[in-house]
Amino acid sequence: MPGNLLVGLDRKTVQRYIGDATGAGLQRDAGEEALLDELMAKVCEHARPHRPDGHGESWAALRAKHDQLKDWLLEAELTSVKATELDHR
Repeated sequence: MPGNLLVGLDRKTVQRYIGDATGAGLQRDAGEEALLDELMAKVCEHARPHRPDGHGESWAALRAKHDQLKDWLLEAELTSVKATELDHR
């Protein structure tokens, strides 16, 4: 299995993140100690500016329906398929 599949990332995605990291000042030969929180924040901000909290539109949509989904799935013990059907009515 190719190495990039082990972490579930596409080669182009990894290359973009590396480019963002070097653009933010990371030296390619620096050790792991160079991966500071500030650097990682800059890389994430640049790589995914539309998701400042790390979550996308789907997460926001589910978050808005959290209480209803919780009731359906935990209290009423509905399946996720049934909850999806009810949600789309």
